[in-house]
Amino acid sequence: MKTTTAFAIALAFAQTVAAAPFTVRVGEVSLAFDPGSDYCALDESAHEADRLVINQQRHANRNSNEVLAIFVPCTRLEPFREGVPMTRYGILLSTYVEGRIQPIAGMERARFLEIMNGRWQRDPSLDIDDANRRIREADDAIDTLKLNERAEKKLSEPRQLGVLRKDGAALYIGMVLPVTTGDTTYTVAAVMAPTLVRGYHLQYTLYKNGDEATADALVQSLQPIMHALIARNDPDDTPLGDANTMMDKVLN
Repeated sequence: MKTTTAFAIALAFAQTVAAAPFTVRVGEVSLAFDPGSDYCALDESAHEADRLVINQQRHANRNSNEVLAIFVPCTRLEPFREGVPMTRYGILLSTYVEGRIQPIAGMERARFLEIMNGRWQRDPSLDIDDANRRIREADDAIDTLKLNERAEKKLSEPRQLGVLRKDGAALYIGMVLPVTTGDTTYTVAAVMAPTLVRGYHLQYTLYKNGDEATADALVQSLQPIMHALIARNDPDDTPLGDANTMMDKVLN
């Protein structure tokens, strides 16, 4: 699943504008997104380290997702720019439909989340080989030594936690990924929150070094963020256009 692969790829680049609401352009619409008062957005025009990480993510997600924004704790922004690896961050993506960002015609959010939930229950797998290949390619494409000296990262099979929670705003899907850096292996908890906003498939994922308990805490952090996203931008959940087969294409 493309969204699942993107979910894991971001772990390789955890190495970041005061927060919110942050405005992002998605297709033909502008959306207000608030990552929380303690998070700041990376700004590629402000610092070389920010630009390198954003470009890495764009390269890793090419042909499947558009990277809308990357957020880090504001107190860790300057240490990050000095080369301190990040242990907590969030990435906002929009998923391609037929090769570009466009709304899923005729789809209501409740139906979208129902389909996503069913699809996740049937196929929670993560293509680790593909994720690691994209990580290597992104590292090759970007001179990461300008960011900092680091050993190569490699992902191992994740512990799938499944759908931890679902509400009217999003699904909250968790996993714990073992990451090896040089001779050190540690785990990163990640919770992805896919949703539909004004017809566009968005997902916001929070990452934090930790385990299953950390994932549960990330759900608690994500829910108010996703509810605010819907309340600010699409409280009426009005589907666009006529229903068609786009849903199959966005999920395959």
